[in-house]
Amino acid sequence: MRYNHKKGIAVIVLMAFGLCASGGVVKKEYSYAGMDGQSHQIEVCFPENHEPGGKAPCFVFFHGGGWVGGNLNAGRPFCEYLASRGMVALTANYSMHPKNELENLPAGESKKRICVMDGKTVVRWVKKHAQELGIDPEKMVVGGASAGGHISVLQMMDEQFNNPAESPAIKTDAQAFVLLCPAFTVPERDPAPDMSVFQWLKKKFPPTLFIVGETDKWKKASDLLIEKLAEAEADIEVWMGPQDGHMFFRTKDWITPTLIRIDEFLTENGFLEGPPALQPAETDRTLVRMNVQQ
Repeated sequence: MRYNHKKGIAVIVLMAFGLCASGGVVKKEYSYAGMDGQSHQIEVCFPENHEPGGKAPCFVFFHGGGWVGGNLNAGRPFCEYLASRGMVALTANYSMHPKNELENLPAGESKKRICVMDGKTVVRWVKKHAQELGIDPEKMVVGGASAGGHISVLQMMDEQFNNPAESPAIKTDAQAFVLLCPAFTVPERDPAPDMSVFQWLKKKFPPTLFIVGETDKWKKASDLLIEKLAEAEADIEVWMGPQDGHMFFRTKDWITPTLIRIDEFLTENGFLEGPPALQPAETDRTLVRMNVQQ
């Protein structure tokens, strides 16, 4: 997969091995113990010549998949690009109940809880390893796509989502959210109210970027959340893919505009410096900024 770069900046090629060709981004693999008792992979992309003990901003990405599928591969385009811009960026797998076991969950239990609890563990793992990773734990951006967007937000909402084997001393707050077609559910349709983002709006949101598809079936809940965040005077920015649905940003004519928009949001909020390293191709689509009434 190739991205068009501005003149004088090398083309990044997303590769299956440890380096992004001329971008100089280095990948390393780590693991953590999940709520399902298994070891799960964390893939970290480091900027070129990055050293332990540094204070780089950090980006954590959670993949989508309906809380029952998907893997960390979905986060690579975002992590590799942001690492090329100077962030330490990581994408992680997390525990999920197998589909054939969902009907055996206890009454009132949600398939989402185990995912959110691992999300909290991942963020806590990153902060515990801040020195080794060379990051500033107070400059952390957490984001995700679809179910990963839900996990990103819920993991910092309440201590009930802690893994009981961990100390809650390390908080899992983020300094910004990046939510790509997030899979929130309107309150009246959510069978597990404590897993609803609307249950936890008492907690202050950091600056938040929403990128949504106009025809996405999940957009109704995002619209309601955006409305309530605007009423609370939260710092939110909303962009829409016209006439496109869920996870539209993964297509070849949307991925570069999406990366540019994420880059500009992070720059505006002090996580990056300078202009984006990408420019859209003639065939790329254009995101439309939505007016947020406060």
